[in-house]
Amino acid sequence: MDQSILSSLKSAIENASLDGFIIPSNDEFQNEYVPDHLNRLRYATGFTGSNGVAIITLKKSAFFTDGRYLLQASKQLSKEFTILDVGEKSSCDWFDLGLEKGAVLGYDPMLHTKDNLAYYGKLSSKYGFVLKPVANIVDQIWSRKEEQIKAAFELNIKYSGKDYLVKFQEVIAKIEDKATHLLLTNSDEVCWLLNIRGADTPYTPFLLSFALLSRNGALQLFTDPRKVKFTQKNVEVLGLEKIEYILKNAACVQVDNAKTPVKFLQILEGRALSAKSPVEQLKACKNPVEVDGFRKAHKLDGIALTKFIKWLEGQEQINEVQAAEKLLELRQESDLFVYPSFATISAYGANGSIIHYKPSSEQNAQIGKDNFYLLDSGGQYYCGTTDVTRTLHLGKPTAEQKRLFTLVLKGHIDLAKAKFSKGTTGVHLDALARAPLWQEGLDFAHSTGHGVGHFLSVHEGPQRIGKGLSGAVALEPGMIVSNEPGYYEDGKFGIRIESLMLVKESTHKNFLEFETLTMVPIQENLIDYGMLDNAQLEWLKNYHTTVEKLV
Repeated sequence: MDQSILSSLKSAIENASLDGFIIPSNDEFQNEYVPDHLNRLRYATGFTGSNGVAIITLKKSAFFTDGRYLLQASKQLSKEFTILDVGEKSSCDWFDLGLEKGAVLGYDPMLHTKDNLAYYGKLSSKYGFVLKPVANIVDQIWSRKEEQIKAAFELNIKYSGKDYLVKFQEVIAKIEDKATHLLLTNSDEVCWLLNIRGADTPYTPFLLSFALLSRNGALQLFTDPRKVKFTQKNVEVLGLEKIEYILKNAACVQVDNAKTPVKFLQILEGRALSAKSPVEQLKACKNPVEVDGFRKAHKLDGIALTKFIKWLEGQEQINEVQAAEKLLELRQESDLFVYPSFATISAYGANGSIIHYKPSSEQNAQIGKDNFYLLDSGGQYYCGTTDVTRTLHLGKPTAEQKRLFTLVLKGHIDLAKAKFSKGTTGVHLDALARAPLWQEGLDFAHSTGHGVGHFLSVHEGPQRIGKGLSGAVALEPGMIVSNEPGYYEDGKFGIRIESLMLVKESTHKNFLEFETLTMVPIQENLIDYGMLDNAQLEWLKNYHTTVEKLV
């Protein structure tokens, strides 16, 4: 990172009579993948991952991230930062060691939700520091480039499966009785509701926007009007700056405290009614047209990846960047492909142990034949979104390499073939994917599964599969979720097997099961078949038969 930027930030913090300032990775729209002109965390620290929080103080600074990014952060950040795993309770001890009693931490109320701020509020009570809303400190020193204006477009109903006016009525039916309006502050919810897609954020077709839906069926869309070249019935397009005035004059607005910037709640004062966004659940349960679109996208993706694997096996000298470029070229053969759904993780050997590694001209290994090659990639198609990981070995794997790979595969299969009663959450199912590793005293630091949007974000809630109890919701038919157990040894290798699955009704009454959507073969020379039981062998045989038939 640039030390002069850190020095300038500290000077600005001091001039604002603060002891420190909180810089999250998200932007005002709570995006995971943030456009360049809003990526304050990357500017301030040099960190390029999608999840992190920097707390810069005049003396000591800290950086909090999850298990996916710990190694990456250690490579990208200044030694001045103490890097902490948010999954460890002990990470909160930094607030006691790194801050003096009575220290004042500034925060931008547009970048923090009420739920998020409540977390810092508990810490401030425990460790004796003060939180203060201020103008963004980063913005005071950052001479950023202006945003490039890119037009949004309407998604054809042959892909969305439902008219936006019908969605309006479905959402209105779920608004709390006392509310006159529903405020949507996440771009993915706005885009889904209106059947529009934009080009404002990396890897996700978002239009940076807020929306206010009235109980009478009218919607005000707050965005840059230059991006909207079309008109929609019952929709008024206004500039982003107009939202504060509109909120000041609204009667009673339903808000989601997990998604709404604190600044908007301050404007609404006593006129905000807190409840979960009804759009989140409706968006998560895909309609039949969206489900068929996912199947088509995964078939197209499977064709590209199977071609890629065949191509890679025939190469003698190839590096990580060249491999990623070839895969993109093969995906682009489909007219429905738009762009990748995230930065391709093309990682050989030790680089595979960096869970969200991205090759570059500065870091670009040759793909050899002695170690694992981990390829995690995805595509945005007009008909759906894909996310798939396959771990390959281009030589003759050792018995230990096969053992570890097969342990991960066993967990992947056991989750994929699970049948479970309605009301089950991803927390209940997580152990299925980890159990084979656990029996050997092994584990992995990331969640087992995340939700996926329909030509929207590759990471979508509320559904998830993981250890943590927070945010656990029952899996429902139509939800898409990933299945991605792994195993990593720092500085040596990484193994991950990931497919996307559809939650659907089971043949057993009141039960659900998964349909694996990803159609990419699993490399057989890495499997120790003696470690698989009969049910696992049958699942693998049936899966490869389906892949061969479709791809």
